[in-house]
Amino acid sequence: MPEKVVEFQDKQGRKIVGTLIIPDGEGPFPAVIVCHGFKGDRNEVHIKEIAEEISKKDIITLRFDFVKDPGESLLPFEEMTVSYELEVLDQAVNYLKIVPQIDSSKIGLTGHSLGGLVVSWYAAEHPEIKSLVPLSAVYNFVQAFESHYGEWVQEAREKGVGNVFSSRTHQNLKLRREFYDDGASYDTNKVVENINCPVMVLCGTDDRLLSHSQNYLDRLTASDKTLKIIEGANHVYSNPQHLEEVKTAVAEWFAKTLTDKQ
Repeated sequence: MPEKVVEFQDKQGRKIVGTLIIPDGEGPFPAVIVCHGFKGDRNEVHIKEIAEEISKKDIITLRFDFVKDPGESLLPFEEMTVSYELEVLDQAVNYLKIVPQIDSSKIGLTGHSLGGLVVSWYAAEHPEIKSLVPLSAVYNFVQAFESHYGEWVQEAREKGVGNVFSSRTHQNLKLRREFYDDGASYDTNKVVENINCPVMVLCGTDDRLLSHSQNYLDRLTASDKTLKIIEGANHVYSNPQHLEEVKTAVAEWFAKTLTDKQ
């Protein structure tokens, strides 16, 4: 199952770069989109390995970069908003639907951290999504960013733009105040009851967003929902053993909910 770098466009015609994995055989296959989190990209270790593991279950996977630097898509990181990420995710779903080997009636979503909020919001507004896995997901945007990026929030309010440090790339990333103002409008409480597909919420015990995952579970009204806790795992599952547990659980969930295989 070789990976293939693909391109599609956002709604303004800018290039979005992704990686598509199509299982061997004729299909049709279900498909899962894997979304990275804040300051992330499609080739982070946990994103890449989760996508690859899902594909082993005879499921097409697509992962893509929302922005550039980090990532290879064209929108500058500085101009990112949650609303824009939702637009790009919609374009990704549309792109998947024209892949010849796809069973377009069986599309699932998983997203990490901020990407978890994005895929959850999208699933709430698109009942055609058949399965969902929020990974260490943001539930309350304001709480998450005020508590973890408080200095950036204050700087952006005062100057219109602030810096957030990326420990992975060892650089400051400029980000406009519009990102916070836009994100603050996404109150998951408004839509969580509209998520009706099977949902597995996953988080580690050493993750600062563990309470957010519990919020998802408590407020979801979907009849098929579960909380998967990875003991000792941090936000990005940097311990290989924890990542193994995560990607296995995610792949098995989509095999259960989108295929006849487990």
